[in-house]
Amino acid sequence: MTTVTAFMSDSRMPRDTGQRLTVSLALSITVHVIVITLFAGLLKPMLTPVAGRVGQALPIEVALVGVRPIAFTAPPESPAMATEVPTAPQSIGPAPSLQPVSPSAPPRPDVPVTTPFGVSVQADANTEAISADAPPPPGNTSVGAITDSERLGLAQALRLAQRFPRTASKRPQLREPLIVPYPPRAARAHAEARIAVLLLLDASGRVVDTTLFPDESLFGSTILDALNGVSFAPAEADAKPIPYWVILEFVFNMGTPAVKPRPPA
Repeated sequence: MTTVTAFMSDSRMPRDTGQRLTVSLALSITVHVIVITLFAGLLKPMLTPVAGRVGQALPIEVALVGVRPIAFTAPPESPAMATEVPTAPQSIGPAPSLQPVSPSAPPRPDVPVTTPFGVSVQADANTEAISADAPPPPGNTSVGAITDSERLGLAQALRLAQRFPRTASKRPQLREPLIVPYPPRAARAHAEARIAVLLLLDASGRVVDTTLFPDESLFGSTILDALNGVSFAPAEADAKPIPYWVILEFVFNMGTPAVKPRPPA
């Protein structure tokens, strides 16, 4: 009994396996059909608008944006080009000689001319000796004040600035006019002179020192005699008298009077 049962079991195994394969295949096909059907249902609404638009122009959306206009200026007109270059007429004959042109000097500002101090003799003076008894020829004398100390030289101006550091608001003034005769010996020699005298004054206006520029014999003694006993109103600074200096210019001229210096204040 046992052997028969085992034989029957082995003969039924191939049949069961074939049924299982058939069922599996049928189920797989069914699942695929269902999946394909679902995908087809989903794709149909998406493909329908595209298919309906085949051969039709698609609308294009355009957005207009305002742009600020750019200022435009016309380019400058270019000058007209000359078609021909004008040439100067050529003269027939020898070429003129070229001479260098000296550059013109710039105009110089008007600077007052100052006559140097010293003694001179007229060129047309009579060479014959004039006796001492004969009257001397007439001459002209004048006295003026000099406010610029550099007329005596830069070194002298520096010495005055060191000795008198305070600037006077009121300069010294002569109390009485000076009377200066023409030296007879200088007149007979037809000698002329322009002499400066530096006077140093104390706070009362008294002369404490006298220096002549230049100091010479023909006119020096006459000038010193005229200054003997002279008095000045003192210089002032802040309404107070101070020691100061004064420069007087003596001009001796024969014949035509020379340009008179500024009279002393």
